Amino acid sequence: MDYPSLSEVRRLVEEANVPRWRGDASDARRAERQLDDLFRTPHALATYETLAPGRPNHYVLAPLGGEWTEVLIEGDLIPLGWGTALGYPGFRPRAGREAVAVWMLRASRLAGAWSEPDRFEGEGYRRILVPVFAKEMGSAQEAGGRRLHTVANLYAPAEAGPDADAP
Repeated sequence: MDYPSLSEVRRLVEEANVPRWRGDASDARRAERQLDDLFRTPHALATYETLAPGRPNHYVLAPLGGEWTEVLIEGDLIPLGWGTALGYPGFRPRAGREAVAVWMLRASRLAGAWSEPDRFEGEGYRRILVPVFAKEMGSAQEAGGRRLHTVANLYAPAEAGPDADAP
């Protein structure tokens, strides 16, 4: 299968996230379907804080089984979202920015279970899509690039959307 370039993946992610940032994830778009076909996005969740293994809210995802992998996403950890009061920052995706190490769950049962983590995160967070990069070093990374691993869902504070001012 021929995968699109990283710039095309970023364009598709941005297009797919427009309705998600508005809180209208039911608005299926061509870009989102294309990303689903390429990367099986309904089966992948990148998490940077409390839902990861060994963290206080991992119990929300533990029943789904699956495989956890350490990966990288591009963006900024920011003081937004309800988790901030508990010492956990929010995340704002930013293409080409610093890499943030996160955990990614890949689970076949996740596709039919989004209602539970969506309910847990609440109205203050949006489930968006983000490009996910391999954590291990390779020749592309040594040359200053990153190797695309997949595209995954991620919960970001609603106020961290693309139209928000940086805190």
